[in-house]
Amino acid sequence: MCKKVWIVYSLVAILLGGIAVRLGYIARSQPARVTSSQNRWTVTVADTRGTIYDTNLLPLVNETHEYRAALIPSERLLKHVGDATTTQRLEELRNQLAKGVPATVRLTKSVGFAEGMQLFSVPVRYSERLLAPHILGYLDAGGTSGLTGIEAAFNELLEQYSGHASASFGVDGRGGLLYGVSPESVDTTDNSVGGVVLTLDKDLQAITEDIASKYLTKGAVVVTQPYSGEILALASFPSFQPQTIAQSISEDNGALLNRALSLYDCGSVFKIITTAAALECGISVQKTFACDGYLEVDGTRFHCHNRLGHGMLDMSEAFAQSCNLYYIQLAQLIGADALLNMSEKFGLDESTALADSLSAPAALLPDISMIRSSRAALANLSFGQGYLMASPLHYSQIINTIINNGVMPSLTLIKGFLDEHRSYTSAEKGSSQEVISLTTAVILREMMVKTVTSGTGQAAAPNSCSAAGKTGTAETGQLIDGNRVVQSWFVGYFPAESPRYAVCVLAEDSTGTNAKATEVFNALAEEIFNQAK
Repeated sequence: MCKKVWIVYSLVAILLGGIAVRLGYIARSQPARVTSSQNRWTVTVADTRGTIYDTNLLPLVNETHEYRAALIPSERLLKHVGDATTTQRLEELRNQLAKGVPATVRLTKSVGFAEGMQLFSVPVRYSERLLAPHILGYLDAGGTSGLTGIEAAFNELLEQYSGHASASFGVDGRGGLLYGVSPESVDTTDNSVGGVVLTLDKDLQAITEDIASKYLTKGAVVVTQPYSGEILALASFPSFQPQTIAQSISEDNGALLNRALSLYDCGSVFKIITTAAALECGISVQKTFACDGYLEVDGTRFHCHNRLGHGMLDMSEAFAQSCNLYYIQLAQLIGADALLNMSEKFGLDESTALADSLSAPAALLPDISMIRSSRAALANLSFGQGYLMASPLHYSQIINTIINNGVMPSLTLIKGFLDEHRSYTSAEKGSSQEVISLTTAVILREMMVKTVTSGTGQAAAPNSCSAAGKTGTAETGQLIDGNRVVQSWFVGYFPAESPRYAVCVLAEDSTGTNAKATEVFNALAEEIFNQAK
């Protein structure tokens, strides 16, 4: 198991190392460029690119504007802008103007008209806090091309809606600036209203980041609309900001890794698939097995988390109490082929692509020959251990399928596109496919309700509404400072009777960080439900 983890993280480390070589800094705005011709000095004030929007057409980048002034060398103009900029910027401006050429300065507020100066209001690519940075991505050091995320996936489209602001100042026959002549300006930054529209909800994204960051040091949260498969919020922790990429790389804490798209040991959330396979094979919910606390399978001893044993349980009770020994016996009854086939029907054998450069790899599943020939390997798989790793995106698909009466909608991040005139075009939607029967889906939802009301998921139950879901605790086989690394999962939805939101929570290294996925779900459901009233 350790080998699997290190393969995944080694690939990520190589990727981040390549990024680090290319990055010296991330430009928040383009530095001024001054060009001369026979009769003009032209100052570039800003270069902009297309906008990335949320589902309600609220900008996620280019959301704020700032004032910038282009001006000729003049002590009078320095005094004019002095109260509208910082001391450091003013000193930099003074040094630029001392060269005898026009320059630009970022202002904190608007200033009145002054001869020899041109004022612009231009969009700021990244505000002080960028929401969903793992989804939006960031630009190269020059601030012109996307390196990751949506910035990279739709780089050509966003460049198509580029804008430009510049001021041109007249010069005399000797190349000196002409004072007393108004500069000419070009401003096409309004063109940058064109861009791409995401399914993310800006308010839900902010809630998800704010709430989950209080509980998760490392992990991920995915919030979806279960019937359409639209991703409403996606957050990965630790996070980063484009302005501090170099710092995030030097800290080496994996902040640039999108954990929602990464593979993790699964644990008991996989019992959703084992249960679905059993029900689709015609096994009754009333089927009982005994749990005595441990069970020998081909010489391997397996323990239940309840070392005293649960006694005799039916399927619904075993699901709610997350009894490993029940599921070991259930898997032996349905067989390796049925269990692996159900995993593939739920899409675990496929990568989950949201956009170019934004996809989760296919889950790691055991080879069919392995679990056919080894009853112990099949036992491990039955409750989500052994040779198995999947991403939070995969489990988002799974929970959406249960809510959507057995039909799995494609996970969707791209909603549509705006042009420079704000004319909207919808993106093509992915297809849905039936995975399990309506009857199986209904039974699974009943089991998930029971898990939250009287089972292992009680800590996930919000006060303001009903909820349903499944817990998972995954052993990784790793040790950090002598402590076992355990992944904590909760995948569920709320309200239980009429689901509006599906949520997948992964708390990475829950023993080391003392984070529980159920607590994250509880707090998120409480806040989202109350905000949506």
